[in-house]
Amino acid sequence: MAPEPASPEPVVLPVPSQSEQQPRPPPPPPSEKRPSPSPWSDTETVHLIDAYQEKWFSVNRGPLKSSQWDEIAASVSARRGGAAPTRTGTQCRHKLEKLRKRYRTEKQLTVPSPWPYFHRMDLLARGPLPISAAHPMIDGPDDPDSDDDDDEDEDVSNTRSVDYILRTAASGDRTSRPGVLVNSMVQKRRRLDGGGSATPMGRLASVVRSFGEGFVRVERERLEMMREAEKDRMAMETEKTRMILDSFRQIGDALTFGLAKRG
Repeated sequence: MAPEPASPEPVVLPVPSQSEQQPRPPPPPPSEKRPSPSPWSDTETVHLIDAYQEKWFSVNRGPLKSSQWDEIAASVSARRGGAAPTRTGTQCRHKLEKLRKRYRTEKQLTVPSPWPYFHRMDLLARGPLPISAAHPMIDGPDDPDSDDDDDEDEDVSNTRSVDYILRTAASGDRTSRPGVLVNSMVQKRRRLDGGGSATPMGRLASVVRSFGEGFVRVERERLEMMREAEKDRMAMETEKTRMILDSFRQIGDALTFGLAKRG
């Protein structure tokens, strides 16, 4: 008998591992990049400095909270009529920090700074001007019309009260006619201008007048400084333009000389 053919060996398939049996998770979606904020315009920057100055001075130049920065951002948007782009409180705070760093750099220059925001930042750094009506009085000769020193001291103390001044100006002397009151005030003004001892109302008028003159003088000096700074800025811009033109001219001359030498 012929031998029986050998049976084929069974084929063993590899068993897939547990990690291959589980479905692979889908790839994560690509991360969306936030659009970078648009640059600040000159108008926005000026509105930001003004809004920050008002808010900062209202808290006696103390640190601002995040809600107050949001109010500054809303004020900047309102000053621009709500036009896009709108700024957040964080953006306003970061922008102002950059302005402060630039101001400190410009402050160290020995020449007037051409930076357009230097004057506003300088006023911001200096703080509000102190308003005080306590000017020294110049004592003149004794007034022959004074009756009692105690009564005059009492009148001076009363005139220091604004409420008393308003009440006196509104009511006047009820026992005298309006014409007599006006003549009395004119006579007091004449005695004050003539160098004699001033009455309490005359002294108050002198203080108010001195304060007004001082304010006008300070404002005039500030405008003069602004004009000088603008003049210096224009001179620097002219000089810079001239230097650029000279550089281009020298480059052109060098190219012309080189081409002529080759030819």
